[in-house]
Amino acid sequence: MFQNGKCPTCSKCEVLEKYGDKYLCINCIVKLNFAMSDRKIANSPIDKLKEYIKKYNSNDYKLITDGRTHKFVVYTKEEQELDKNYKPLLDEHNKFYEQTQMLYYDAISKKSIDNQATKKCIQLCLEDIELANKLKEYEIKKVKFDKDYCVFYSTFFYLIMLYEKLGQIDDAIIMCKKANEMNFIIDNTKSGTAGRLARLLKKKDKIYN
Repeated sequence: MFQNGKCPTCSKCEVLEKYGDKYLCINCIVKLNFAMSDRKIANSPIDKLKEYIKKYNSNDYKLITDGRTHKFVVYTKEEQELDKNYKPLLDEHNKFYEQTQMLYYDAISKKSIDNQATKKCIQLCLEDIELANKLKEYEIKKVKFDKDYCVFYSTFFYLIMLYEKLGQIDDAIIMCKKANEMNFIIDNTKSGTAGRLARLLKKKDKIYN
C-alpha cells in the first residue's frame, strides 16, 4: 500500500510505503532493512527507527537501485571525489535531458514535424552530444566502483528520431553510428541503436534504389 506524504523518519515529502504500522519512504525502509537484517522492528517507535538508520545517513554509504530492488553499498572517498569532480558536467547533461525530453514530445505532437520545437530540440541535442566524450570518460571511471553503471543518453534517441521524421536519413545514420561507437546504445527498443541503424540503412537503400 502506498500514499503521498512526509516521511516521519527523514521528514522528506515522498511516496510512502506501508511498513509495519507506519508509512515510510522507500529510502528509509531500505536503510531499516540493512540496519536490522531479519529482526522485526517495523512497529518500533519513530525515535527508535531513526536510531537504527542513522549510520546509513552518513556519506559512507550510497543507495543503489534499478527501480525494483534497492541496496546500500560503501561509498568510498575515492568515488565521492570522482562524483564531486564530474558533478557540474552531470548537472549540465541532466538539464539538457529535461529540456530535450519536453521539447521532443512537444515536437512530435504537432501536426507537422517541421516546427520550432523540433528545431530547438535538435539544437539542444547537438549541444548535449558535445559533452559525450567527457561523460564517457566519467562512465569508464565510475564502473570501477559500480560495474552496472552507465550514463543514460536519451539525447541520441531523440535526435535520431527527429532526423528520421524530417527525412534526414543520412544525419540519423551518422548519429546512430556515433552512439554505437561510444556504446551509448540504449533506446526504447530491445535491439538498441544497433538495430535502429540496421533499419535506417535498409530504409535508405529503399529510397535510393
